[in-house]
Amino acid sequence: SLAALRQELEPVPPAALASFLPQWQHFGSHRLRGIDGLARAVEQLQGAPVPASALEKLILPSRVLGYTPAMLDELTTTGEAVWAGAGALPGKDGWVSLYLADSAP
Repeated sequence: SLAALRQELEPVPPAALASFLPQWQHFGSHRLRGIDGLARAVEQLQGAPVPASALEKLILPSRVLGYTPAMLDELTTTGEAVWAGAGALPGKDGWVSLYLADSAP
């Protein structure tokens, strides 16, 4: 049963989680490269609402080495990726979500 499976799980020590997260999120020396790397980052982030103002300045460059806005333009104009508005934020900002086209809602 699900309850039995849950009892088999054990939490990891905080140090293990701290070591795992940068690699899994592709930060620092684990950053992805090129258009294929950006597609992989979009796949991992898909559906997560992020501030539009942070997407191309912080979120994607921290995951893809040498990221430029033209890279996301390429993925969206070729139809490989799409973005969707996900609500308003104060000022002129808003929430957006990225998706690979075959996973978009």
